[in-house]
Amino acid sequence: KGKKLDVCQWSQGSTSGEPKKLGAGPSGSLCQYSTSTVSYA
Repeated sequence: KGKKLDVCQWSQGSTSGEPKKLGAGPSGSLCQYSTSTVSYA
């Protein structure tokens, strides 16, 4: 417990360095799941 894990995240590409994180978690169009259905093993 207490772990922070992004099950699904989206980002914007970059020509220099790492992509910029735009968001994470359930989203109607991008990531279709419910946090109650995620379990840690």
